Amino acid sequence: MFAALGMLPTVGILMGVTLLVVVVSAALEQRGSRVRTVTRAASSTETTTRSTTERVEEPPRVATNGSGREPRRPLAPGPAPTVPGPERTASSERTASSEQVDRPAPEPVTTLVLSSDGADARTARIGPLGTDRQLAGVLFAAYVVAGRPESSRVTGWITAYDDPPSLPDTAAGERMRGRATRIAELLDCDDEDRNWVTLDQGTDVALAVRRRPPVDPVLVGLLHWWRLATSDVATVAASDTVALEAAIREVLPSLERNPLHRSVGSIAEIAGAAASEGVGLRLHCERSSARGPAEDETEQSRPSGRGLLTTSFAESSPVP
Repeated sequence: MFAALGMLPTVGILMGVTLLVVVVSAALEQRGSRVRTVTRAASSTETTTRSTTERVEEPPRVATNGSGREPRRPLAPGPAPTVPGPERTASSERTASSEQVDRPAPEPVTTLVLSSDGADARTARIGPLGTDRQLAGVLFAAYVVAGRPESSRVTGWITAYDDPPSLPDTAAGERMRGRATRIAELLDCDDEDRNWVTLDQGTDVALAVRRRPPVDPVLVGLLHWWRLATSDVATVAASDTVALEAAIREVLPSLERNPLHRSVGSIAEIAGAAASEGVGLRLHCERSSARGPAEDETEQSRPSGRGLLTTSFAESSPVP
């Protein structure tokens, strides 16, 4: 019994130590739980903040329609479209009118007009500047094609006005002396619906006529038109209109396929009317514009050198 009583202090000490260990362990466990709770809460708060921040910074995802392109979004409602009123329409009309006023006027068109003198004057537009000299070449070419007596010398007075597309062997300014067949082809050529015959500027026709005056009446008559086309005073005297009309009528059938055939016929008609009235012919320029009336320019104010050939050359020029 006394042995048991002697062991009581030891048992009490052990129980006290055990109780102290239990209390300390419980305290430490409670503290660790609190620390874990606070840490977990802080971690949760940080995660929530980070997640919120990441969601704000992350660009919004866009659904696609399967083709990789963003589907069309509905437009936000906005103001209704403005319908132009009378003021805007009037302003537009004023602007258009201002543009029309500021637009430059078209260049006037100059046309050669042949007319007879006298009270009952007749006129005919024969074409733009330079047509008178082309007509002289056409008449000489028709003379050659008609096989008139002095055709051989006249072949040297003719050349091509330009390079005809359908005649690749013929070039502008090519010498045609003695080439009657080539002249016939050139006279009948109607490429682009234009004439390809003109006077040869390398031949001094005036000098040739002075040295050997022509004898054939048809050639004499045609030279009246040549003088009108190449001189500064573009007139035909009343005494020469009969010969001019007769010569043109003689060669007219040879140029039926030439685009200037109608102009040559008009010249013959006006020359015939002038011959019947005993008056002469004159060639003048008429300037017309789409915005104004025609302006007549007489032969006195017409500049010289209006075509390819002048009436005077150097003595070294070839003479047929």
